[in-house]
Amino acid sequence: MSANILKQTLVKVLEALMSADNMTRKSAETFFSDSLRTDSQGIVQCLLSIISDKSCDSLYRSFAGVLLRRAIEKCQFSPEMTSELRLQLVQLWQCETDPTLVKRLSHIISQSAMNSSWPDLLPCVINNVSVRYYVFCSSYSHLV
Repeated sequence: MSANILKQTLVKVLEALMSADNMTRKSAETFFSDSLRTDSQGIVQCLLSIISDKSCDSLYRSFAGVLLRRAIEKCQFSPEMTSELRLQLVQLWQCETDPTLVKRLSHIISQSAMNSSWPDLLPCVINNVSVRYYVFCSSYSHLV
């Protein structure tokens, strides 16, 4: 399945998971679980794509974050995949402005760090917080 088709399918799964109909939700849960079991790397990449797509509804982006955290919790990835995933997560976290998505990304990053050692995470977080604080302060300095 191509990445674009998989992304469209996952957006439909996200819609179904938010359905009021119990059978629709169960079907979507089963589809997601089966897809994660058979193509965890593809699912994770598509969830990252949804989260990073600012044209997607923020509710879908946020829910994709919840599913991505669960996927990272349940799946094992190669060291190369883990490294690439972490790089993408940090980059998304650094540039995201929606507070709910920043929180979701923080949870995903935390889950990844719990699964295996991530020695350069703390310096990266401190640097990002310092930069954000500086930008915040400098943007309001003209008021003083």
